[in-house]
Amino acid sequence: MPCQGVTVHVVDQSGDRLLAHELLTFEPADFDSSAAHLLTESEGYDDMRGVMKKARRSKMRAHKTPVDGNACRIYGSIPVTRVRGDLHITAKGYGYRDRRVLRPEQLNFTHIIDEFSFGTYYPKLVNPLDGTVVVAENSLEHIKYFLSVVRTKYRSYSTGYTVDTNQYAVTEMKGVTNQGRLSHPPGLFFKYDMEPIALDITDRRLPFSQWLVRSVNIIGGVIVCTGSLYRLFEAACGKVLRQSRVKSGMLDKLEE
Repeated sequence: MPCQGVTVHVVDQSGDRLLAHELLTFEPADFDSSAAHLLTESEGYDDMRGVMKKARRSKMRAHKTPVDGNACRIYGSIPVTRVRGDLHITAKGYGYRDRRVLRPEQLNFTHIIDEFSFGTYYPKLVNPLDGTVVVAENSLEHIKYFLSVVRTKYRSYSTGYTVDTNQYAVTEMKGVTNQGRLSHPPGLFFKYDMEPIALDITDRRLPFSQWLVRSVNIIGGVIVCTGSLYRLFEAACGKVLRQSRVKSGMLDKLEE
């Protein structure tokens, strides 16, 4: 859809409403989903070493603006409080009091999410919604994302580096709005919930004394297991030899 027909709002649990449209940047763009994937095909999370390696602060990348784009790119950052809230991307005149620019049959909420994160922007850290695409099969379709956000801190004692992030899990739900009653307008709805917990993940090295004790225990266990296996093997070989001697003795008596 063209940018002049799109609007963005944020509403939180306390009732505060933010006209995010004034804080974000809207640019015409060419829609290209060749590098995107479905949410169900998202990759797994990075381990701690991967997070520490990729956590480098950066600014939003600049994009070339086409003269006549068939889509609208929305980017930027908006402040939110640590309470439950909703981010709405809708068409003007649908759900909010505004002059309607597009007719219902002109709406199209097919979209690609290049980056969606909370907190400090780390461009190389992969979030569940990054690089995902959804194709709207109906002009009055609404797509809802339910996000559960957990504050996460990574500490590396070996390097002294600390990374504050906000990880989230997400589920997706789609539906179609009844054209006769637009009580639930078509659009994109990100429903985020800030969980009242925090994760503190640390990377510590064992002291030399503990490492030495563990190494001795491992070596001792290997020696004990090896000795037991050797005794079992020796007993089995002895039994086989005794049986062969008994059989050979019986054959000697029969020959006499």
